[in-house]
Amino acid sequence: RWQIPIRFLHGRVELTAQSIKAAKSNRGSFIRTLKFELNGLVEDLADDRNRIMAGYGSGILALTTADPGSGTTWAVDAPGGVAGAVNGTRFLQPSMKFAAVAPGTTTIRDGTIYEVASITSDTGFESTAAADAAVIANDEICRASNAGGGAASAADLEPEGILSIADDGTFVATYHNLARGGSDNPILRSTVDDSVGAFSTDILYRRLFEARQRGRARISVFVTGDDTLLEYVKLTEGDRRYSDRSSRRNPDAGTAFATQSWDSPLTFGGIPFRADKDFAFGTLVGLDKRYLTRYVEVEGEWVDEDGAVLHRADNKDNFEARYRVWENFHTPKPNAHLRLGGITTTVPTFHVD
Repeated sequence: RWQIPIRFLHGRVELTAQSIKAAKSNRGSFIRTLKFELNGLVEDLADDRNRIMAGYGSGILALTTADPGSGTTWAVDAPGGVAGAVNGTRFLQPSMKFAAVAPGTTTIRDGTIYEVASITSDTGFESTAAADAAVIANDEICRASNAGGGAASAADLEPEGILSIADDGTFVATYHNLARGGSDNPILRSTVDDSVGAFSTDILYRRLFEARQRGRARISVFVTGDDTLLEYVKLTEGDRRYSDRSSRRNPDAGTAFATQSWDSPLTFGGIPFRADKDFAFGTLVGLDKRYLTRYVEVEGEWVDEDGAVLHRADNKDNFEARYRVWENFHTPKPNAHLRLGGITTTVPTFHVD
């Protein structure tokens, strides 16, 4: 039977006593400082949650491509744990704490927590401390912390996002307590083609028909990244028509979706495309929204069981506030969804700070 674990997201912000005292001399200044920090934490957590929702719950930010030895230089690829040689540092940021986790486990190499010092390229970064000898190629780079008194990572602890929903066992072999492999549970396997190559409407039609036959799917939305959406835009260029006003008086070579309008998306057969900034490169997912469920235990709140949002930090003259979201995502019918991967796209190599 299904067993859907609730996953826990937490964030915290710390204010020094000095900043609080200085700001209190002007009440407006204190309120602005407090709101800026608290709202910033909520926005940061929302941004991280967006990455998580585009993934599959592994907690993987990247994979190491080489043994860093005892140095501080790390080479990475596969952003988000999805195969790809470009932009491996996509989800890494300076000052982020991380651990190297043994592949397929939750074991932190030598129990060591590192911190990103700087992003040096789309496939490399520097850490503040030298790597342990236990770290090897293909280790998983995961968010980590030792704030609780011991080393802990996010490996296999994040909510399970879209890539776990539209999957055939490639990313998640056991989905909420049920094995996707074998012939016993065909309902658990989505229509998946991970070696598409050049994108075409023919490929899309074929997989839509397959999902309809296998799972009675009624795909209601496509979710993809900007790189893959651009490939679809290219397919429509030859059929685009321009009005007299736009072509003669105000030439516009783009499409309405260039404005990222949620109300006027590009469509295929009436099915809208939704482009997500954190979605896997070269990947497109088709979802039947009838079979999507979000389980929520805590919608999003500040920890205030003792009547205060600001709490004294341990062993410091500081105060901290903590925010939490407890949730997970599920589909009771994975074969009502589809996924296309390995689509040939032009992948961006810039780093988003």
